[in-house]
Formats: sequence, C-alpha cells, structure tokens
Amino acid sequence: MGEARLPNVVRVRNASGRVYWFYRVRKRGEKALMLRMPDDPRSPEFEAKWKEYSRPERERLVVPFSFDALITSYRGSADFGQLADLTKRDYRRRLDWIGEKLGKMDCTKFPRSEVIRMRDACQDKPREANYRIAVMSILMEHAINLGWRDHNPVRGVKRLKLGSGYKAWTPEQIAAFREHADPITRLAFEVALGTGQRPSDLVRMRWSDYDGEAINVVQGKTGAELWIPPTATLKAFLDDARAGARGLTIIAGERGQPLTYAALEMRARRVRAKAGIEGVSLHGLRKNATIELAEAGCTNAEIKAVTGHTTDAMVAHYAKGSRQRRLAMAARRKTV
Repeated sequence: MGEARLPNVVRVRNASGRVYWFYRVRKRGEKALMLRMPDDPRSPEFEAKWKEYSRPERERLVVPFSFDALITSYRGSADFGQLADLTKRDYRRRLDWIGEKLGKMDCTKFPRSEVIRMRDACQDKPREANYRIAVMSILMEHAINLGWRDHNPVRGVKRLKLGSGYKAWTPEQIAAFREHADPITRLAFEVALGTGQRPSDLVRMRWSDYDGEAINVVQGKTGAELWIPPTATLKAFLDDARAGARGLTIIAGERGQPLTYAALEMRARRVRAKAGIEGVSLHGLRKNATIELAEAGCTNAEIKAVTGHTTDAMVAHYAKGSRQRRLAMAARRKTV
C-alpha cells in the first residue's frame, strides 16, 4: 500500500498486481473507512471525488434515495454489521463498485433491464458477475425494508453458469509443486491440502491453535469453529516446522512475520510458474481434500466436519466425480 500526493488518499495493489485508489476516513476508536476513488489519479474526476470526500461529513452531498444513500444506510445496518469479517470485505468491494457506477442514480427507479445489462457486461467473469448481482439484490431488499421500493428487480434474474468452479489438482501437479516449492510455501501447500481450508483461513492459523493432535480453526467466511486432525503427511510437516518456528502464525515469512492472503497467493503463483503448473489455485486444494474424504467413504456429515462446508449440495458438487467412480466400480463388481 502506498500513499498518493493528495492527503488521505492511498494506493492499494491486489494479488494480481492491479492498482486501486481509496480515500481513507479515520474515526477515533473505529476501523478506517476506505472509500473508492476513480482509477486514474490524474483525471479531473479523481480530484473532484477527493474534494467531495475531503469536505466535513456533515457537508457531503448525498442525494436522497440515491445508491450512495442506500449503500451508506446498508453499511450502517445490523444486517451488514453481523456479517463475518471476510464476507464484509467481499461485500465492500462490490458495494464500492456499485457506488462508483450508480452512486447518484435514483435506486427507487432502477429497472430490471439495467440489472441484466450489468450482469451481461461482466459475462467474461461469471463468478464476479454473479457476486455483483447478489450484492445488488441485498441492496434492493434493504431498499424495501426502508420503504423506498415495493419490489426487488433483481429477484429471479438468472445467474451465469460457472462450470465446475475451482479445479482439483492432478497428482502430477501436486508432485511438481512439492518439488519446486520453498519451505514456507510448501508448508502452506501441505496445510491447505491436509485441512481443506480456504487460503484466507490458512494465513490466520496460529501455533497456539495446534495441540499436536488437531488444529482449531474458526472460518472467516462462515464463523464455523472446526477441530481438524491433520493427515499423517501434514502432521509431520507441522511438527517439524513448529520446532523451528519464529512467529506466532503457522504460515509466516522468513523473519517470522504473518503472511497476508495476497502475499501467500503471490508466493504460490511464483512456484506454479516455476513448475509449469496452470489452471489451478490454492483454493482448489480444498476440492482435493473433499475428494480424498469422499473416496475414503466418508459421509457428507463427516466431510463437512473437516472442510466446514455448510450444505450437502456443496459437498456433493465437490465430491460427485469421486463418488460416481466408487458407485460405478461397485456396480461393475456385482456383474462379475
């Protein structure tokens, strides 16, 4: 994160290298609020937005019934306040995008046709398109709660097909990553594969969460608390790494400092490039863990106890290939 020349403006570079600009509002005793700025810091729009945000809060112009007003109201609502921190972070990204595109528009007159146009404009990124539609639907429901609308134009809009989602790693890709990974990234890889947790949860695991028999995890997305016995392979890595640990977190940098999600993804991306691995990510190892459990004959309840999936449908989606093979082999044995 770097500072711009204008006061309170910060530059943020995400894991893929893209740069975003934000106006940072500091409030005593509260976490700083990050307000999205236009992408070009040299544009007149950027300076105009800075001047708007720089005015005292009581003087800022918020058009009644606008999306800006709706977003501000939703962010202050109990519904938003009770979300998990990771979910809040993801929602804020989409709320910032909606505010940038539609801020001064009257949300009470926003038609269904615009919802579909917004979806189709992002059809090359179906997961992001669907997320934006989902957040827009939540905003429209909030508008109904406020008495600003009597219906939700997003309700019933079809989501774009996502295909199979995150891809599971092949045995060859797993072997290649292990061969080329540095010790820190290798440990993160084994923790991901051996626990089935999201990368955002991996970086928050502390050595105090591991008692030698299990890792205690509180998932950032769902808030679910899990007690996960490690695989034999993972246990060997954890016990060895703990003996030489220099930091509080299990996955730490060379000086023992905690790694962020973005930093871990960047390290993993470098290893994949070095090993010639394409089409997979750390999140895909969550699918590998689910498949391994399904192939071992675990029930949906047993799989969810490890991975923290909240629905049988999601477990079935991840494990359907392995279960189909097991059922087909059982059926073939009956015909022999």
